[in-house]
This record gives sequence, C-alpha cells and structure tokens, in this order.
Amino acid sequence: MEGYIAGNQNIYNLQHNKPIRYYWVYDLNCSASTATTHTPTSTTDTGIQPSISTTQDKPVATTEKPKTKPTEKQLKVGDKITTAKAVYIVTSTKNKTVEYKKPRKKTATVVIPDTVKSNGVTYKVTKISPKAFKGNKKLKKVTIGKNVTQIGVNAFNGCSKLKNVIIKADNLKKIGANAFKGISKDAKFKVPKSRLKKYSKKIKNAKAPSSSTVTK
Repeated sequence: MEGYIAGNQNIYNLQHNKPIRYYWVYDLNCSASTATTHTPTSTTDTGIQPSISTTQDKPVATTEKPKTKPTEKQLKVGDKITTAKAVYIVTSTKNKTVEYKKPRKKTATVVIPDTVKSNGVTYKVTKISPKAFKGNKKLKKVTIGKNVTQIGVNAFNGCSKLKNVIIKADNLKKIGANAFKGISKDAKFKVPKSRLKKYSKKIKNAKAPSSSTVTK
C-alpha cells in the first residue's frame, strides 16, 4: 500500500493471561494509525511461548565517578593551623615550617612539638612566636622541640612560676630579647651537652635570672 506502513507484533496480555496478536497500519499522509488485535487460542497461533518480565532495564551511567579524592586545600604562608593544644602559623610552604603562635589555654606544662600535621602534610616547628607565653602565671614547665631555631622576643617574659625549661633543639640560633625575663629565680635549664656553653650565653642574654642554672 503506497503511503502506508503495516505490521504485526506478538504481545502478552497480563489481564487475560494469554498472548495477543497485535496488527497495525500507519498512514504516512495523515499521521493516523489503526490497529486490531487477535487473541490466539493456543501458543501455536503465535509461534512463541508467553513470558512475563518483572524487571526493567537500568539506565546506563553517562558520567564516571572520580577515581581519586578531591585535592584538599593547600595552606599558604600566614595561614593558621589550630590543634587541640595550640595555634601555629605557616612560615614556609616550600620547606614546610611553622611557628608556635600561642597555646589554646593556659596550662602548667607545655610541649613545643617537633612537628605538626595538617591536611596530610607534616610541618616542622622551627620558631616560638614573640610573646607566645608572656605573662602566663600558670606555666611551670616547658619542653622545646628539636626543630626550634628561634625563640621570639618576650616569649616567656613574666612567667613567674616557670622553673623547668628543657631545650632539645640542637640548632637554636637565636633567643630574642627578654625571652626569659621575669621567670622563676629557681629556674633550671637543660640543654644538649654539645651546646652547653653556647646556649648558656644566649639564655643569660635573654635576661634569665642570674640565680638560674643551665645543665646538660
């Protein structure tokens, strides 16, 4: 038939529980179609066995999930790193160093750690900031980590109860002015054996009490 498309298809009628022959004709000129149905009396009329599908095709994903985790924010010089005990400031992203800015709360004992970790990156603690502990009346003991090269001006000024200072750093280049002014008169400093003479002079110049002692 010119201008028409005709066809047939076997479908399964769930309501009547039997296969149905579906005939259709499509008029290409008027976009209209007609259809008739025929219900076979047996499966031999359709040539197929009836079946019921209870599943639907799942849509195929059009995008891939990322195979790697998103990159975490990279810190810049001057950014803060806050831990449970202290606040640090990034001083170098290339060398991965920070300075100990201040404790989060005043305590009797403080440890300046060798390193601190943030976003999976380990930073060396190389400096104690100026006035980091100034006027802290609770501080009695401080341990300074092995990577510290500088102690800032007035870092421990006015810590009147500070009696024990353990310096593990083997390359302490500078102790700022008045860093140990006003600490306990009975203060005891413990330093690396090979740095006893050198550090004793630096501690004295930082205004530690004349009655304080420096040992290895």
